Amino acid sequence: MTFDWETGEGLLGVDDPLVVDDALDRGERHAGIAVAGLALNHEDLAEIAPRVARAARSGDAETRRMAFVALGHAVRLFGALPPELDRALRDARHDPAAETAFDDTLQYVPFARLPTWLKLRSLREWAHWHLWRRQRDR
Repeated sequence: MTFDWETGEGLLGVDDPLVVDDALDRGERHAGIAVAGLALNHEDLAEIAPRVARAARSGDAETRRMAFVALGHAVRLFGALPPELDRALRDARHDPAAETAFDDTLQYVPFARLPTWLKLRSLREWAHWHLWRRQRDR
């Protein structure tokens, strides 16, 4: 498979963690797309998670945004939140780019397997929604 690092074409087909490592090392403009491709195409969450977490700490806003897209794909496909992704989410709890990753995690990881901090966030959001609906329906 051919990857065009200038345009990003073909990068959603990345399935090799070393390709992602090299792209992140080089600071490629479309490294985030490669991370998302890895999350979609690789069968081992233990290989995916550290690359997604690394991209989530990137200084490049687009790479970070795509890291959270990749995180959402990973939790949707594997139904788990490994420690690296837990830390990435916790560190990004005030980052708007991570909101869909939070939503995906709460939807696809069983509540019993969520870390305590995320269970509390989920319960706060549920209570807020419930109270808002109750107020609205008056």
